Amino acid sequence: MGKRSTAVVTVQLLPLRRLPAGVKRLCAELRREAGRCWSELVAAHVCSRSGAWLGERDLNALSSGGRFRLHSQSIQALVQKLLANVDTARTSREREQATGGKPVTRYPYHEQPYQTVTWKGQAVRVEGSRLVLPNGRKQRDLVLPLPARFHAADIKQVELLWRADHYQLALTVAELPTPDEQPKPQAAGQVAGVDLGEINLAAVCTEDGRALVVSGRLLRHVKQLRNKRHAAYTERQARCKKGSRRWKRLQRQKSRASAKLYRQQRNILHQASRKVAAFAEAHGVGELAIGDVRAISDGVSKGRHANQKIAQWPHGQFRAYVTQKAERRGMRATLHDEAYSSRTCSACGFRHPSAPRGRVFRCSGCGTTLHRDANGAANICSKRVAGCFAAVQVKNTMHRQAAAVRAPTRAPVAGPKHPDPPPGDGMAPEAHAL
Repeated sequence: MGKRSTAVVTVQLLPLRRLPAGVKRLCAELRREAGRCWSELVAAHVCSRSGAWLGERDLNALSSGGRFRLHSQSIQALVQKLLANVDTARTSREREQATGGKPVTRYPYHEQPYQTVTWKGQAVRVEGSRLVLPNGRKQRDLVLPLPARFHAADIKQVELLWRADHYQLALTVAELPTPDEQPKPQAAGQVAGVDLGEINLAAVCTEDGRALVVSGRLLRHVKQLRNKRHAAYTERQARCKKGSRRWKRLQRQKSRASAKLYRQQRNILHQASRKVAAFAEAHGVGELAIGDVRAISDGVSKGRHANQKIAQWPHGQFRAYVTQKAERRGMRATLHDEAYSSRTCSACGFRHPSAPRGRVFRCSGCGTTLHRDANGAANICSKRVAGCFAAVQVKNTMHRQAAAVRAPTRAPVAGPKHPDPPPGDGMAPEAHAL
């Protein structure tokens, strides 16, 4: 049992394609039943907000008695999810009030037709090559194929998700790490500032002035392509009757485009966060001081296009990936205020009246020219180490792509080879062959 305490908990995604029709119907019924349970829990919680708010025990008692065709732990997971959303909304409202603004975050109130179904480890059974997920009393179990690599795994939780055109399992697995993957104890080292951005995903600067800028332009390209496709699908749907077969087909295509973006975004963010953590480890960093951008859009309108970019900026997801990879390497990640770090010169401390334009920071006070995001990362690091700006200066800057970009290749065209054209017809042989 002592070794099990060092286990690394990871989430493995398992797509469920080509399921039998009966299993698909059961998956849909379970998600629909979870949506009904969620809706009733939310409605009861909304009614209680005029007096004493319902707690976990009250909601569990309300949903007991076999009212829902779900496993008892699946119902408890929905209750815990609702209360977690309530706590998150309360924290956001308190932060909005502390900044002097009017709270705009609302407590959960939406009813949902479908919800994620969760089974905790005690309810999960592995029988040979099958995963057995029990449901409510006298209800049929959900039996799914399980790959061989999970047969002996310690499965802590299973979630049933829907992704555009197929179901998907999220398996929370506890694994004993290999010696290379063993989490390292936190050790003292220098501090590195991390400036998160929408164009460049992250800029890192250490105390000794070494900086790394990780470009996020590939992610911007993916999101822009997705937005264009969504706009095209929406325009075509506007010419259809809502609910018709053509409208539903276009809706499925739109959902697939969103699911593909999510997979691409997750891959890019994982690769970018790995580069940040590896750079920090190579330079003996013990703490990553990450700029806090959670309130960047609170109560501020920057125009339609800028608002869309900020709304689609996955800074929370990226920060979670960086934190996870840093902790595995023995570093700790902390959040710090980044106010005025982009408009202050990291060399002389002169604060400009407005944020710089473009990717280059030019100081009108001392004439220093350096990368804008590296300047912000140096100021965050300086504020963490010395309590003021301009204590850390950038000496050299490296640039890296967030993810490897593969050159597109064209598959050869099958068919008989054509002879070269006679001279003088103005067509090259390669063009004629194609």
